[in-house]
Amino acid sequence: MVDYKNILTGVAERLSDLREERPSAGTRYRLMGVVADIMEVAETLQKEVLERVRQEAVLDADVDADFDVMAEEVLSWELTIKTDALQEPTQQVNDALGGLSDVLTQIGSQLSRRHKDEE
Repeated sequence: MVDYKNILTGVAERLSDLREERPSAGTRYRLMGVVADIMEVAETLQKEVLERVRQEAVLDADVDADFDVMAEEVLSWELTIKTDALQEPTQQVNDALGGLSDVLTQIGSQLSRRHKDEE
């Protein structure tokens, strides 16, 4: 499986840096980069983890990982930047976080479902 814990930690660190940063001319572009990164993580998790757990009973899934808790944690990373010029890219970051959280929730529900004997 994908090393999703390190990937999510990297996203959280980038968002933390943005929270602490004083808005500047380059902030808009850093926000756009974070949106792209979050979308890439969500797509990777969807393709490499979610599709796998939908199609088969995964016995080697990380038992200490609670995807529902991770989904809630991702939502807690939402940004609030009060600069008017940055409202749109900030909303895009928050929307991307919502998408990532949704993928994590779907993974959690797929891992907890009852499996058929064929799986």
